[in-house]
Amino acid sequence: MDPSTQLLIAKFVVPGMFGLAGIFSLIQYFSTRKRHNWPQTKGAIVSSGVKEGVRKGKRGQDITSFWAAVRYQYQVNNQEHHCEQIARQRVSFSSPAHAQLIADQFPVGQSVAVWHNPEDPQEAFLSPGGETGGKPILALAITFFAFDALLSWWLFTSM
Repeated sequence: MDPSTQLLIAKFVVPGMFGLAGIFSLIQYFSTRKRHNWPQTKGAIVSSGVKEGVRKGKRGQDITSFWAAVRYQYQVNNQEHHCEQIARQRVSFSSPAHAQLIADQFPVGQSVAVWHNPEDPQEAFLSPGGETGGKPILALAITFFAFDALLSWWLFTSM
């Protein structure tokens, strides 16, 4: 690769990667903030336990994972809904004991707060995620943008 191509990569591609990371972080931040503003309703746990699944690992081996399987019911506009999402993303473990620790936090019959999507009430969570309001994600985005700006300034003024 000739030096002019390397310089072009250094000036545009590398800072561009940090810029894209900053944009992705901002999207995550606003998504988290939006979920925090979803309406909240009361619900009840109807089942709680642990489920097991098998997936393929990087080398093709079977990997068994376990997750808390919590089903709850709630009402929106006098219509009953059921959901199994505890948080935005399911967390799985290599040990059923770890998944059971989460399931134990949601015993059958327990009243729970349910955050639901006002545009699609079937989408709901028991925890909207980002309990810090997405501030760490926003800090990460600002860090990416600042590093991107400094790197770009340095590359364009020193080369």
